[in-house]
Amino acid sequence: MAAPATERDPRHRTRKMQKRLQEIKDHLRSDIEKVDEPQLKAMFETSAEVLGGLIKAFHDYGDHLTWELAPRINLCPASDFDEAAAGLRDERSRG
Repeated sequence: MAAPATERDPRHRTRKMQKRLQEIKDHLRSDIEKVDEPQLKAMFETSAEVLGGLIKAFHDYGDHLTWELAPRINLCPASDFDEAAAGLRDERSRG
């Protein structure tokens, strides 16, 4: 049986993963106050920071997907998207 369209939408998948990562990050932060071992506290803190970076990466990728998929699902006029995409291509070719 095929997965529903929502389940196959990469934006849905990235939002879902962001939520799960945020839950783990919040749990780590709350557990910092519950342990006495300094090394464990540091490991929890570092892990929470790393997860923050991953959450941002998933968020940025989701933004990228929105721009990429926008013309296909009529989120913005195709002409606006074509201009933005052309500008991005120019920036990438220069740098």
